[in-house]
Amino acid sequence: MFNVPEDLRSIYVKEVLSILLPGIRPEFINSSLISSEEIQTDVDPAALLTARHEYLPKNDRFIHFTSLRSLHSILNERAIRLYSLDNANDPKEFAWLADQFGYRGHQLVNFRRGTGLLSMCLPSVLEREDGDTLNLWRFYGNNGHGCAIELHFNDTNWSDEYLLGEVQYSKLDMSAFLEANSLFERRHKIRVDLKSIGKVPSCLHKSHLFSSEKEVRLLRLADYPPPVQYSQRARGAYYSDFNARGELVGYWKLPLFEHSLWKPYVWITKVHIGFQYSLNQFEALEKHIQRIFRVWKNDKPDLPVPNIEHSPLGESFRA
Repeated sequence: MFNVPEDLRSIYVKEVLSILLPGIRPEFINSSLISSEEIQTDVDPAALLTARHEYLPKNDRFIHFTSLRSLHSILNERAIRLYSLDNANDPKEFAWLADQFGYRGHQLVNFRRGTGLLSMCLPSVLEREDGDTLNLWRFYGNNGHGCAIELHFNDTNWSDEYLLGEVQYSKLDMSAFLEANSLFERRHKIRVDLKSIGKVPSCLHKSHLFSSEKEVRLLRLADYPPPVQYSQRARGAYYSDFNARGELVGYWKLPLFEHSLWKPYVWITKVHIGFQYSLNQFEALEKHIQRIFRVWKNDKPDLPVPNIEHSPLGESFRA
């Protein structure tokens, strides 16, 4: 592939891409000639967040609801798992918007299998006692028998592989952008491959039916998963597992409390134990989790030990 002439790239950014991504600048775009008749345009994921501020999370701490079994796995592995998009509950995950950017067939399947996702929400959800909060515990916190982990992200080591974005519960209006893109293609007698432009927005838009989740996503972007015939060493941080539906899915492993080049630094600041546990049960779980962290501190003396809290919803909803 060859670089696109600077003037052509600038024209595309100014006349076409700025409609979809207001404020985007040419230096954040990497355009290549796939052939004499087609251009591929890559947008820096971080630049996309600044071009559309609604994607930018309003915090650096987020809540991940899960089961105690999964919490135990996280603490034993000292890592969080970003499961592939095809593990999501929504069967239209990514495809809901991606088809408008040209994703079809194996390209759609490969991106869903290759891209990892950790679903979270803002900490404010735990400050409310309403139906939305109760449903998050029901659906993702093992009906109050699980936990809610508060994760804190340091944004100094992000690469173009990882992205933290806030989900929008609406269909992205593509009409003006697609019309301008079509006009550009006709005028310059060249086709633009939109898939690289659309992969991040397609990960951050869902139907309004899911709006109560108020989701923030940690994404590990990959156009395809590592081939299964590769050794684990060659596959790196990509692994396989079976989900609750008995389906084979992939996941990316991101270490906790570990400074690593081009990966976000993540640590646990709080663990909220579900509301179904009695006070005695909570105290036993609290001691067990603290014991794990004391062992962990033998290897990492500067490890911050999280606060362990009991969900106040038990007063109203404990069975």
